[in-house]
Amino acid sequence: ATPEEVSGWAFNEATPRDAVNVQLFLDGQLHASVSANAHRPDLVTAGVTSHPGHGFVFPLKGVDLTPGVHQVEVFALHFAPGGTRVLIPLSATPRSFWIER
Repeated sequence: ATPEEVSGWAFNEATPRDAVNVQLFLDGQLHASVSANAHRPDLVTAGVTSHPGHGFVFPLKGVDLTPGVHQVEVFALHFAPGGTRVLIPLSATPRSFWIER
């Protein structure tokens, strides 16, 4: 995470051709949702998956952030049986970045 963007990748081994929906939480609040379908050939090269369309980018340019430390977390959105929404964190801990003005 940087003050300009939050990016990464996500895929579901059970359905490797399908894009995963991901959600960005900024300082504990839902900020945006996207489909992780951006082209990431490095995932194929690294042997993570045979399909490169699993990247995501959340631009932060234009987001009015106060000076100081901010935390971001990205979650994969999964629907469990019965339609229950489950958020699966993509990292073990939130990422932080600093805004200066």
